[in-house]
Amino acid sequence: MNKFKIFVNLFFIICFVFIISACNQTKNLEDNENNDIVMPEETPKPENSIIYYEKTLLTTIEPTYYQVGYGENYYVNEDANGNFLSLKIDGIETEFKSGFFAHAYSVLRFDINKYIKSFKTFFGIGLSARGYSQASMKFTVIIDDEIVYESNLIDKSNPSGYIDLNIKEKVNYIMLVIDDLGSNGYDHGLWGDPMIEIGREVSNE
Repeated sequence: MNKFKIFVNLFFIICFVFIISACNQTKNLEDNENNDIVMPEETPKPENSIIYYEKTLLTTIEPTYYQVGYGENYYVNEDANGNFLSLKIDGIETEFKSGFFAHAYSVLRFDINKYIKSFKTFFGIGLSARGYSQASMKFTVIIDDEIVYESNLIDKSNPSGYIDLNIKEKVNYIMLVIDDLGSNGYDHGLWGDPMIEIGREVSNE
């Protein structure tokens, strides 16, 4: 009988020690988890913003590359003789205070690297070559390696045109090309009032 009581008491003691040990291990595990785990902070959301567009004349931006078919330079806001830029539009002689004069074959490249909403410009044969039948050109606009506009033949009978492009995207560069179509006699090309709308990002808060 005494042996049985001793066995029972020993059994309860062992169970009690086991339970206490298990509780301590659970507490230590919880403490370790609380110490080791770092809750990540919430990633801040990007600020809301609005893109405002501002009209900008291309003549205020210096080309990063240019090429002309005659002479050494292109001209800004005047022709090669220092006269006002002028195009014949719908039969009316029209002067432009802003623009480019370049003898074809010509290239004017402008690095933009911003959002552009639109591009607008007049183009055609300058007054100095208007009366010559040899003057014949095509005007092309290239944006990021893509031809986005190509004119019909511009000559004595069709001396000018107008471009109005809706872009609304990020633009790396704009390139204005005047093709002399194989012969550059009197190919006095003109871009009148070339205008882009450049995006400016502003916080909405």
